[in-house]
Amino acid sequence: MSDFQNMQFQQAPQPVPTQQQNDPLSDPVMQPKPLSTNSNVMYCRDCGSPMPKNAVVCVNCNYVMNPQAFRQTQMSIHEQQQQQETAMKIRRFLRVITGAPPEPDYSQPITPRNYRFQTIGAVHCTNCGNEIQDGASVCVNCQYVLNPEAVRRAQMLVRDRTAKLDRKDLIKSLIVPFYGRKMWRQNKDRRMQIAKPCHIAGMINSGIIGIIILLLIIFG
Repeated sequence: MSDFQNMQFQQAPQPVPTQQQNDPLSDPVMQPKPLSTNSNVMYCRDCGSPMPKNAVVCVNCNYVMNPQAFRQTQMSIHEQQQQQETAMKIRRFLRVITGAPPEPDYSQPITPRNYRFQTIGAVHCTNCGNEIQDGASVCVNCQYVLNPEAVRRAQMLVRDRTAKLDRKDLIKSLIVPFYGRKMWRQNKDRRMQIAKPCHIAGMINSGIIGIIILLLIIFG
């Protein structure tokens, strides 16, 4: 048997799978991302109809998607109407002076629309069009953030509830004067699981210091 036949090929070492950490902040609900397949399309918050991403008003239900742009458009239309009225007055004045035959006045027809700035009835996600609960901060269908401030506060709440006491801080509270009181003030409102042990350790430290001072006074 040749040496080539005796050769053994060793397999490359397989990577050891790492265990995922159970981090509450890794929850897709807490860190949502928009999953829209078309970045140029959004959906009406009131009726769920698709529309261009930069649309100002929904053409289906007349819901105002961008109030600031809508106000600017209304101001522009008002200025155009004023210019048309001024031009018509000038033409009438010239016809009176020159004696030209009157011409029919043409004006731009304005169709009244029932524009709405507040959502009524069903509410739909602006990213996927799925019906959601009124006041929801995240769409449960596509995880799109509807209220970033509410999501940020929820993430802060999760971090506060899952925070753990560092052993170094506990030892410092027990040894360093007034360190436990400092930790108490910093964490008493949001992280009581950290503030309370440090406060107890700080009280023990103060008691030990008091006893030492008392012994020095008596036997000093």
